[in-house]
Amino acid sequence: MKPIILQPGPQAWLSSSILSAYQDRYVARLRQDRYAHNVIRVYLASVAHFARWLDEQHIGLSSLCTAVLDRFLNDHLPICSCRQPVRRTRHELRTAIRHLLRLLETERAIRPIDEQDALSRDLARFDAYMRDVAGLAETTRRQRGLIVGRFLAQTFGSDDIDVTKIDTVAMRRFVLGEGRDWGAGAVRVAGSSIGCYLRYRQMCGDEVAKLLQAIPRAANWRLASLPDTLSPARIASPELLPENGLLPHLNCSRRINLGSCDEEGKHGDTCGIGGGDQLSLCIRRAGREGEDVG
Repeated sequence: MKPIILQPGPQAWLSSSILSAYQDRYVARLRQDRYAHNVIRVYLASVAHFARWLDEQHIGLSSLCTAVLDRFLNDHLPICSCRQPVRRTRHELRTAIRHLLRLLETERAIRPIDEQDALSRDLARFDAYMRDVAGLAETTRRQRGLIVGRFLAQTFGSDDIDVTKIDTVAMRRFVLGEGRDWGAGAVRVAGSSIGCYLRYRQMCGDEVAKLLQAIPRAANWRLASLPDTLSPARIASPELLPENGLLPHLNCSRRINLGSCDEEGKHGDTCGIGGGDQLSLCIRRAGREGEDVG
């Protein structure tokens, strides 16, 4: 059978990592599942990239789980600067590492998902709900999973998750981003994420109606512009004219003390107005054409 040969760099990453003992069994498992030779090579190179990152992060074999995979894909991959040749295709990495995790579970090298902590199990089931029931895209699922994970970790820590113990005030503060200066867009994203999780728990049979009603909603005002001027038809409308037929212009009298100034606006000689003189301005009502306003 044709051997799987990696390039020297990825092979060195894998051989010096905590996964080196499982390389041959990983390849054998994929062959047993009838994967093509080139696909196995791509998956093995993807696992080598993951192995290098595990070594950099000092993550032990017993700590491997789906949460670690999410960290690798969401935190490392977007800013990956590992030297070439390196596999960076997200769906290849995700599939390859999931095969690896299943192998490690079978070999009892890591705990199966049903033996993982309560938060990891709940988030895994929530992700399955978003994928299989809600039909959400991967990026949306990833974003909502991170937000819900932060909220649950903040609320329950390492304890079992009991949605009946979620405090509505604490939930509102989290959604509104208290202390983080969130805008309306961030509040909408956080609210929709928590609402999606609560609907998942509702489908599981939990009573969450009051919590759903307590989720704050960000304002979504319509930005309709006002008209610049009145239309000609509106101007000609009899509703704008008083009974005497005169337009209701402003009537006021204002007294302005101009003080003393010269022609250049400097203090000194007066320009026709004494220091104690005052000018009275009067704006009168406009009359009809030909009428003496006086």
